[in-house]
Amino acid sequence: IVGLKAMSLISEAVGDASAVANYSATASAYYTRWEQFAIDPSGTHTMLAYQSRASFGLLYNTYPDKLLNLGIIPQSLYDMQSEWYPTISQIFGVQLDSRHTYTKSDWEMWTAATCSPETRRLFVNSLAYWLNNTSTGLPFGDLFDTVGTGGYPVGGPTFIARPVVGGHYSLLALLKTGQNSQTGTMPGGFPQNSTQALSESQAGYLSISASSASLPMTRTATVPVASHTYYSNYTSSHAWRR
Repeated sequence: IVGLKAMSLISEAVGDASAVANYSATASAYYTRWEQFAIDPSGTHTMLAYQSRASFGLLYNTYPDKLLNLGIIPQSLYDMQSEWYPTISQIFGVQLDSRHTYTKSDWEMWTAATCSPETRRLFVNSLAYWLNNTSTGLPFGDLFDTVGTGGYPVGGPTFIARPVVGGHYSLLALLKTGQNSQTGTMPGGFPQNSTQALSESQAGYLSISASSASLPMTRTATVPVASHTYYSNYTSSHAWRR
């Protein structure tokens, strides 16, 4: 759907008016049909499998709509998903979909770039929490569990130092090309200090604060687990992954 809309703009750039109309109309028709299939009857989130109301997943592939200012995805869908993600957030982030508890950090950041500032902060801070609260001798991996120890999926692949981690820069890319767009990106984008701690009144979102910029550090974390929140202090003496 997003690709078809992009093709309409490419066609416009080369002066092919008939192709512009065809691609644009097809993209709009496909989106309307997709919305009928994909949105849960409760109107709270999209479903991974159209026939299963228990299914869900990150809508990471809507990111190009924001990045390219296509406007094929209505802001109401982004708002709905922004409200949904915090309800399924785990200690180390939001799982990729309902089939597993693991997530993909690059796709989390793609998703974050489509969300409200508060939900963006949830994604960014949970990834920062995972980086600082788990240890490994391997490079930054993009696949890990959102529960338990936050380790690599048991019996699954170990993804390390893959080029897909470039997706972590999605928010920076959006600042360059997606601001104040017709897709509803808020003026000024996400908060400049989006990895700073949230206030206690925002306890539904994970927060991280550091006492200093040098290691070892002591941080205070507010971590949502299922439907409740607990507060904990922990000390980290290991270096951040690079």
